[in-house]
Amino acid sequence: MEKNAALKGIEAKIIEGRTEEAFLMISELISCSDDPFTLLTCASLSSTAGHRGGVKAAVSKILRTPLGGRAAEVAAGLAGIGCFSEALDVIRSSNEKGCASLEASLLLALGRCGEALEAADRASELSLPGRIVRVEALSALGRHDEAVRIAKDLEAYGATAYEAGRCYCAALLSADRPKDAKNYLSEMLKADKNSADYNALAAYVFWVQGKTTAAASYAAKAVQADNGHTGAMETLALCMIDKGRYRDAKIVAGAINEKSPGNPAAHRIIEACIARESAV
Repeated sequence: MEKNAALKGIEAKIIEGRTEEAFLMISELISCSDDPFTLLTCASLSSTAGHRGGVKAAVSKILRTPLGGRAAEVAAGLAGIGCFSEALDVIRSSNEKGCASLEASLLLALGRCGEALEAADRASELSLPGRIVRVEALSALGRHDEAVRIAKDLEAYGATAYEAGRCYCAALLSADRPKDAKNYLSEMLKADKNSADYNALAAYVFWVQGKTTAAASYAAKAVQADNGHTGAMETLALCMIDKGRYRDAKIVAGAINEKSPGNPAAHRIIEACIARESAV
C-alpha cells in the first residue's frame, strides 16, 4: 500500500511539473524495492519524465532480480520503455514457453527483421501482435505482396479497426501504393466519418506522409470521439512536437501513461521530444 501511495505521489509531482522532486522519490523507491513490477513502474515514470538515470537504475536492478514465471510480463514492460535488448535477454534466459511472438517483436524493434520473421514462424499459435510483427517484417524485407495479404485479414484475428487499418495502410505505403491506402481510408471514413478509429487511422496515414496539419486535424477529431484513443493521442502528440509544442506533447504522454502504465506510445512521444529538443 505504501508503494502504491509513493507511486501516486510521483505521478502527481510529474503532472505538476515538479520533476526534480519526482526524481528523488523515484530514486528512493528504486533503492528500497525488489519487486520487478514496482521497478518497471519506476522506469516507466522516469521515462515519461525524461529522467534517463532513473530508467537505467530501475532496469539494471530488474535484470538482477529473480523473475520466476514472470519473465514474459517483465520483458513486455521493458519493451514498453524502449529497452528491447534487455527485454530480449530476459526472454532468452528464461524457460517460459509461448514467447515466440514477443521475441519476434523485440527482434523487429532491434532491426533484425529476418530473425523476427523466423521467430514469428516458430510460434505454434501466432498471436495478433505476432501477426502484426510478421507483416512489418515482411514489409521490411521487401516481401510486400505477402505483407499486404496478411494485413488485410487482421480483423478476423481480433484486431480493432484502427490496429488492422494501420497495419494494412502501413503495408500499402511500404509497397509504394499510396493511392490504395488513400482509397481504403476514404471507404472507411465514408462508412463512418465520426469513428474514432477511422479518424485516428487517417491521422496516422497523413502523419506518415508528412502532412502534419491534416494529421493533427483528424487526430483531434478522433480524440473528441474517444478521449482515450491511444493511437490518436500519439499522433496528436507527434504533430505537437513538429510544431515545437514539447510541453503539450509531454502532457499527452503523461495522460497515456496514467491510463495505461508502461504503454510504449508514451515512451515514443518522450523520446521524440528529447530528440527534437536536443537538435534545437
